Amino acid sequence: MIARGNMQEAEVTGGKHRRGTVVPIRPEVLARIMNDPAAAKRTPFDPSARGYSAVYRSGDVNHCPGCGRSNWWVGRQLAECAFCATAIPMAE
Repeated sequence: MIARGNMQEAEVTGGKHRRGTVVPIRPEVLARIMNDPAAAKRTPFDPSARGYSAVYRSGDVNHCPGCGRSNWWVGRQLAECAFCATAIPMAE
């Protein structure tokens, strides 16, 4: 028996929910929850379609998109802001 407060959660996940796991919400269920029938027809968010992608370029002044500062911990694939820990990929 599902308690009234958990009914929406069981409906969204198909009743196969385990604590601590992240389960995506099906678009048709999300549309019904939000009372927006057009939401089921939308495409998922694609950040590359925006036209802007923050990348770390060595040799340039790189400002953090999170806090605006320019101190970085640079690794092999990512650069991490030393103040707010925002990680962005390397350009090269």
